[in-house]
Amino acid sequence: MGTSTFSQYTVVHDVSVAKIDPKGPSEKVCLLGCGVPTAKDFGVTEFVNPKDHDKPIQQVLVDMTDEGVDYSYECIGNVSIMRAALELSSRMR
Repeated sequence: MGTSTFSQYTVVHDVSVAKIDPKGPSEKVCLLGCGVPTAKDFGVTEFVNPKDHDKPIQQVLVDMTDEGVDYSYECIGNVSIMRAALELSSRMR
């Protein structure tokens, strides 16, 4: 969370890392970040824009789901939204 980058060296929590085969084509492996998980064809059921609501996005999604979500993705690079996405995950509660 909070890196949104490809680099040769960096320090992050182990759950924020995915090892990529050096032989993997960069034009395809780059999709492993947000591109694939956030495509509706691959299982995302809802896209919610916080600007469409008067309440904090966490409250909007808890109201929609009664308990939070299994997975949430932030795909714009905004740190406060990253935090909200992390807090919404029922796996983190």
